[in-house]
Amino acid sequence: MIKKILPVFALFVLLVGVTAAGCMGDKVVGTWDGQKTKAIATFSDDKTYTISAGLVEFSGTWSKDGSEYILYSNDTKIGTAIFVNKDLRITIGSGILSITDDFVKRS
Repeated sequence: MIKKILPVFALFVLLVGVTAAGCMGDKVVGTWDGQKTKAIATFSDDKTYTISAGLVEFSGTWSKDGSEYILYSNDTKIGTAIFVNKDLRITIGSGILSITDDFVKRS
């Protein structure tokens, strides 16, 4: 009896784990606060983002490439984001219209 129940239970645990992992979404999704710039970054489940710092605003789409997030605007790569411990280090833009900062996720 136990030999019949054990495989069914193992399959159940596997299915629950896979389903739960899919529901959790990507850990980048949410609102983040810049530590130096006071910029606000929002990453959404639909793979869009907005980063605002005063009068400067970046928006577009994001994709994940290994441990790095690539930030696009009009299909052109304009930045990256990587996790450094629990912080999200974002580098976006170019020249005087650029931001590099470590962001902390809002609770």
